[in-house]
Amino acid sequence: MLQRIEQASAGNPFYALEIAREVLSRPLSPGEPLALPTNLQELVARRIADLPAVTRELLVAAAALARPTEKTVLAVVASADASALDAAEAAGVIARDNGNIRFTHPLVASTVYGRASATDLRRVHERLAQLVGDVEERARHLALAIDQPDEGVAARLDEVCFTPARLSGRDAYFAC
Repeated sequence: MLQRIEQASAGNPFYALEIAREVLSRPLSPGEPLALPTNLQELVARRIADLPAVTRELLVAAAALARPTEKTVLAVVASADASALDAAEAAGVIARDNGNIRFTHPLVASTVYGRASATDLRRVHERLAQLVGDVEERARHLALAIDQPDEGVAARLDEVCFTPARLSGRDAYFAC
């Protein structure tokens, strides 16, 4: 089985771990071929799809944040509690440390965010814009919460990006 996983993963260690996780969750009979998606993103998406809906919603919020914390992510979904994050942690999707959340691999975060609908992303960004304290991150979420030009959001972006304090640093300028 290890040789089959190594061949299927083409030596990619993360892919090998994901294939092994899939094999453990859906045991094979001797000689049965590995029935795997053709790419790693599909395999990760399958694992995420097995999580409860509220957990997937919290993961979208975490993937949308620059520095996700349990407090902020849980505030996005009023009916959620820490047990929804426990499910993601048990599945090996996230790790938590002192109230902070990190995805176990960048591809997991990218898959979570990329598989969310445009409507769900706008709703999450709208809610995050109300919750985050950092003015730059708030402006970013405001911009991502709309689907058409909005003068109020444009004014807020101008205010954040083009203040004299921000114009003094090259990195701050390019961040906007």
